[in-house]
Amino acid sequence: MRTITKKPTWKHVTFTTPKVGFKEWAKQGLKVVIKDESYEFKTEDQLHALHVNLNGSFHGDDTCWISVDEIKSIHAKAGRAEKIQLLNGQVYNKPELLKRMYDDSFYYGELGKYALSSSAIKALITSPKEYARSLNYKSDSGAFKTGRLIHLAALEPEKLDTLCHIVEVQSANTKKFKEKVEEVGSPNFVFTRKEYDKAMYTVDALLQNDIWQQLTRDAIFEQPGFDILNGYPFRAKADVLGSDYVADLKTTSDLKAFPYSAKKYGYDVQVYIYCNLFNVDYDNFFFFVIDKGTGDLGYYNVSKEFYESGKAKVEYGLEIFETYFIKQKQELNEYVIKGTL
Repeated sequence: MRTITKKPTWKHVTFTTPKVGFKEWAKQGLKVVIKDESYEFKTEDQLHALHVNLNGSFHGDDTCWISVDEIKSIHAKAGRAEKIQLLNGQVYNKPELLKRMYDDSFYYGELGKYALSSSAIKALITSPKEYARSLNYKSDSGAFKTGRLIHLAALEPEKLDTLCHIVEVQSANTKKFKEKVEEVGSPNFVFTRKEYDKAMYTVDALLQNDIWQQLTRDAIFEQPGFDILNGYPFRAKADVLGSDYVADLKTTSDLKAFPYSAKKYGYDVQVYIYCNLFNVDYDNFFFFVIDKGTGDLGYYNVSKEFYESGKAKVEYGLEIFETYFIKQKQELNEYVIKGTL
């Protein structure tokens, strides 16, 4: 850890590095000593907060500086890291939790059980029994499997070689394919050559599209978000997070029917949750859609009505959650759908 002691003759705190090289210079941590007090900055978030507030030197480009008041303010805020409590009572510092969310085993494992999400709300609306079943059992349809492959290729291509197994056959019903699934232990990342090549064809069309290129320029992919929403912990991962917008990549077998599918599959729930977790307006949320059959692309914005529909569904889902899982006003075996034919 570097130590910088403010000299009595200095008006501000000066670092012996240009601003552009500060993060590399301070990557092992930084201690700033001012009179009899010291202020340590160790985490990536703390060093980033320092970096954005640095000023270039008046006397050349080999130093930078920051005021004493800014040092104290940044340090004080870093020391009050927001606390987040999960459904099981486990308490995390929010920055620590967000970093752990990059680990899929944690994101879909512990957080899948002890934090809510858009998929959890949709399951609750379908049936509280469906939500309870989803906590311990995850189904994976062929359509979801293909969509995940396209997501990987478009957003995290560096994972393809280490995750995916390609079997040089045309059908999943072949002996060779089944043997590979048995070897791997799961079919989730095992693909026939035909499946893999078809997915790559659609991804190539996506990556060459001008709107997609503009949308993803300077954006970050697979960005985790976590916050308390309506009194409960919610998790999410933004496919594409820009400075003031979120874009979600979807796949479909019928692009023309996507506006209908978006309502059918509860994408309005996702819009409401993501807008609140990532602090963006609904008119800055976009869906970018790939037709898996034709390779055609769709680009959809969101109306206020769609956002409000998602809000209403989240509130209704939470009512069901409270009834059966928090306040336990009713037992799951008492759940029944009533109607008149």
